[in-house]
Amino acid sequence: TTLLFCVALRSLFGHASWIRLKPLYAYMSPIGMWFGVVHVMAFGAKGWDTLFNKNYHNGQMSITFVSSMLPACVLLVHHLMGTFGTKKQVSNKTLWKHSMIY
Repeated sequence: TTLLFCVALRSLFGHASWIRLKPLYAYMSPIGMWFGVVHVMAFGAKGWDTLFNKNYHNGQMSITFVSSMLPACVLLVHHLMGTFGTKKQVSNKTLWKHSMIY
C-alpha cells in the first residue's frame, strides 16, 4: 500500500519530468501490485480447496481466487513480455488529433 500510495502521490503532485519518474512507475508500481496480489493469495489460499465443489456456496468460487487471478495474470504477462523482449511498437503512426501535447 505504501509503494502504491507513493506512486499515486508522485503522479498527482510531482513536478519532475517523466524521465525522472520512469523508474518509479516501471519498478515500484509492479512491485506494489505483486505485494498486494501475494497478500490476497496468501490469506485466501486455505479456502481454494473448495474451488470446484458445487455444493460449497452454490458453486461460487472463492472471492480471493477470483480477485487475485486477473491482476496476477496481467502482471505475469507484463513481466514475461518484458523479459523476452516482446514489447514492440505495432505502428509508427501517432494520433496527433488526440494528443494534448501536440
